[in-house]
Amino acid sequence: MPASPARAPWEDKFTTPTWTVLREAFPKPVAPVLEHVRDRLSAVPGVRETLGWHGIPWRWSLKYAVEGDAVPMAFLVPNPAKPLLAVPMTVGQIDRLPQRRLPRHIRDAILHSVEIDGVRWPAWEITSKAGADEVLMLVALRAPALAEA
Repeated sequence: MPASPARAPWEDKFTTPTWTVLREAFPKPVAPVLEHVRDRLSAVPGVRETLGWHGIPWRWSLKYAVEGDAVPMAFLVPNPAKPLLAVPMTVGQIDRLPQRRLPRHIRDAILHSVEIDGVRWPAWEITSKAGADEVLMLVALRAPALAEA
């Protein structure tokens, strides 16, 4: 019987990877974009970055949260085939967004995202710093200190 192929670190629920191991799976042009996102999110005062298993499809992902907040600020999903930045938002937070000033793809992702228990879970593929900065602008509306970072 042939041996089963080893799982990629991002997919292996039973072995906790390090960020360095996860980062090695990315193509060279994408890795700096993920580091840019990590640096910006980690710069927000009071935000804590934690690496954890978040089930399928996010597997091992970075969660950014402020202690005491019911909804995390963001999740960086290091899927080597399609890295994502998810920004969970309550319906009240979405209502306070300047809808007309948001880029259309940001608005559409929010509008078409899954809502669970009053929280919407939009996510965007992150492939460039410019694209990442558009999503980080949305995060900055929740955490003004990010806009200054």
